[in-house]
Amino acid sequence: MANFKILLPYNFSGQDRKATDFVARVFAGRRDVQVTLFNLTVPPPEVDVRGSPVMGRMKETVGYLSQRIREQEVELEAARSSLLEKGFQEEQVRTAMENRRGEVGAHIADLVSRAGYDLVVLSRSAGRITRYFSSNVHQKVLVAVTNTAVCVVS
Repeated sequence: MANFKILLPYNFSGQDRKATDFVARVFAGRRDVQVTLFNLTVPPPEVDVRGSPVMGRMKETVGYLSQRIREQEVELEAARSSLLEKGFQEEQVRTAMENRRGEVGAHIADLVSRAGYDLVVLSRSAGRITRYFSSNVHQKVLVAVTNTAVCVVS
């Protein structure tokens, strides 16, 4: 049973791979650690196609989104395999995908409080200008979580 639980939100970027490498360097070999690779997905909408050619084309787009989610599941499993190759045991690393509801930072903070994680390892986006136009996930998590360490890997 793991005594130290790490949440590693993973969105398939190079920065996320850096965060994964950081977790492996610092925690691989410790048997009291459990790592959860976590991804939020936007579920594809249900489309009623009865009698509408436009909605039929929309269904094709929704099919593509469903395929992309399946591909992300494979990519998340590859990230898990990477951690196993770097020294974690099979039972120490798990993956979780949830449907996104609301803001990403709030969702992560809610998961931390529900599951009792000890550490959240976040990656920082590499783009400078985009930070001004997008929500700052790590800021929101830092403000929202209590009794949990937050590490931002840059």
